[in-house]
Amino acid sequence: MEHVALITGASRGIGLAFAELLAQLKYNLLLVARNQDRLILVQKRLQNDFDVKVDILSVDLSLAGSSQELIDFAQKKRIGIEVVINNAASGYCGGYSNLSWHQEMQMIHLNIISSVHLTKYFLNEMIERNSGSIINVVSTAAFSPGPYMSSYVASKAYLLSYTESLAEEIKGSRVRLMALCPGPTRTDFHHQSGMPVSNAELRRMPTAGQVAVYGWRLLQKNKVVVIYGWPNKILVGLAKFLPRSLVRSTMAVIKQKKLNLSRRKRRVCLFDSD
Repeated sequence: MEHVALITGASRGIGLAFAELLAQLKYNLLLVARNQDRLILVQKRLQNDFDVKVDILSVDLSLAGSSQELIDFAQKKRIGIEVVINNAASGYCGGYSNLSWHQEMQMIHLNIISSVHLTKYFLNEMIERNSGSIINVVSTAAFSPGPYMSSYVASKAYLLSYTESLAEEIKGSRVRLMALCPGPTRTDFHHQSGMPVSNAELRRMPTAGQVAVYGWRLLQKNKVVVIYGWPNKILVGLAKFLPRSLVRSTMAVIKQKKLNLSRRKRRVCLFDSD
């Protein structure tokens, strides 16, 4: 049975950056995303450039039963998963009341249920053989309330707490578990979310490749919670000491200005990492 890195949301952004990094490190890959055309292009490029085997699966992990479909695919092809990167996620920016229950349910399923299911299944295999690594891509948003992104922020907070707790349970084993928490990153997120970003802001953001390399390097040091960049670390630290009422009201004002929202006008912009 071969050992492979499984990456969800692998057709672009941080997921694609991890795929490129691990291909350079000569990992064979199982790449998962919704967009099959993009996956095929990534598959061909990585196989040609790095001489690794790349399997792909087009599946929408926001749907019920989809994570089991992925597990069944790996079992059927006898792919031994040594590394899991749970990167696929979706979210929204804007007025909560304008988001349909169907959209919110799919987001919660993708951000929490599929990530937890894949973690639980493959972690059991890793513990049995006493080797393996799981990175759950979270967000600095997980550390504080997030008005106008309420369920997205809450889903990331869940994943952060879940990952930390499991990491403590398996402490002492040779299995590694990490919550990687990037802040704003130079990906398609900004175009999808509809939040205006200046060129100066974009230049200050790290690339997806920088985030992936940083996360992988600190995984080797058995770090459990990893925040990319000192500005993000400072902001997360401040949020711990400020009154939560102040944090949430400040976040609300920032989002209202960014999205040009008012109490009466609450448009919703959906985004995803796949």
